[in-house]
Amino acid sequence: MKSYLMDRMKLLSVALLFVSIMILDSIYIHNYIKIALACAYGLYLILSIYYKIKNRNQNPPT
Repeated sequence: MKSYLMDRMKLLSVALLFVSIMILDSIYIHNYIKIALACAYGLYLILSIYYKIKNRNQNPPT
């Protein structure tokens, strides 16, 4: 249950990040910042998936 809540919090924070990016983008466009944020988000996704798989392998459901 706790991990489910953490996943929801992560999704919410990512959604808020995207909304803030959209707002900033409409105010003033910085391509380099957008590219950096996209790279950081991609890295975050890859790492979160990797750790999820790693944790699943460490404690298998009983």
